Amino acid sequence: MILLGRLLVGALLLLFGRKLFWFFVAAIGFAAGMVVATDVLGIQQEGVAIIIGLVFGLVGALLATFLQSLAIGVAGFLGGAYILGAVAAALDLGQGQTIWIVYLVGGILGVILMAQFFDIAVIILSSLAGASLIVEALGMSRPAGILAIVVLFIFGVVAQMDRKRLRRK
Repeated sequence: MILLGRLLVGALLLLFGRKLFWFFVAAIGFAAGMVVATDVLGIQQEGVAIIIGLVFGLVGALLATFLQSLAIGVAGFLGGAYILGAVAAALDLGQGQTIWIVYLVGGILGVILMAQFFDIAVIILSSLAGASLIVEALGMSRPAGILAIVVLFIFGVVAQMDRKRLRRK
């Protein structure tokens, strides 16, 4: 059930991250909550980690709905931190205390991207997050996983950009 949920959330982010901005923020909040629960707080019980992730996701969805500018900054930070953390994990970089630096740098880059290039930043971040979630859910090994993330990322960006162009016409 959790595998199917991750695949579904990953696919929705990959294909509709910009259109469903509140969902993007909620999904990133959930992923960040799970990371905080398991990696930062060291919680081993999956149910407790899921509850913490759901709380983060709910807060993200509420922020995206009622305080969009704050949500944009939070989503950029959490999205950038999650994505750079996933890349670091895939490359076996940033373990122990250094993972905080990776998350911080990713978060700062995410905020800068979101502030300067909102539409394209949401498309890029949601495509990367969706691709990462799908590959992570499938448990793919490093070489195939990295290739799959790149291919899925490109597919997600193209799909969302085409949808955006069609909407403008």
